[in-house]
Amino acid sequence: MIRRTLIVTRPEGKIAEDPKCDGIEIINVPVTRLEDLPFNADEFHSFDPDIVIVTSSRSAETMGKHIELFGQSRIYVSIGSITQQALKSLGLESLVPLEQTSAGVINLLRQNDWITRKIALVSSQQSNMVIRDFLQNEGYNYRLFTLYRSVALDPLDLLKHLESGCLGIVITSSQEAETILNERTLSEQLIRTGTRIFAIGKTTAETIRKMGFTPAVPVGNSILQDLVCQVKEKYLQQ
Repeated sequence: MIRRTLIVTRPEGKIAEDPKCDGIEIINVPVTRLEDLPFNADEFHSFDPDIVIVTSSRSAETMGKHIELFGQSRIYVSIGSITQQALKSLGLESLVPLEQTSAGVINLLRQNDWITRKIALVSSQQSNMVIRDFLQNEGYNYRLFTLYRSVALDPLDLLKHLESGCLGIVITSSQEAETILNERTLSEQLIRTGTRIFAIGKTTAETIRKMGFTPAVPVGNSILQDLVCQVKEKYLQQ
């Protein structure tokens, strides 16, 4: 019997359209939840950035609660097309790098003469600090604004799905990877069942490797819908 169930660990509270791909049953089992953090509106207003880099669609959604501070006179950079769509829903157009990753944002920064511009980096508390470190090391005038955080949940709800069998599990962040793979009962079950572990992007894939596991092919490019369909094409249409 071919298993057609794909487990996704997208966070509780993440506002996004559910991925769909005919022939695969998607079951979302969150291992983290998202919480808004206080936004320092006074600091943002005082800093008055020329450029705003937005690293997730959730950051964009949270920005909408303070939309009076954001306007079309600034340059917006989205880490990917999903974030770009979230900003567009707020009436804000944004640039998207060719490679929709932190490295892609850095390449975009290098291609533009923005070293004298004021830059606001908008992210989660647990976001990787690749872009921040680049801005700091290269001497950019920037401020970091963390708009939300991710809180770990009990990951053991995943056990019943692993026991019944599935096509694989899609991990959508490094924190999720650590939450799942640090849980000994889960990690042992993943090994015993030979469950494929898919990663939403290179950073998450690298975290999975550091935890002693090998991410299954394909590794996604930060777009969940695309990854789900790539999994179907590889494992159900061979």
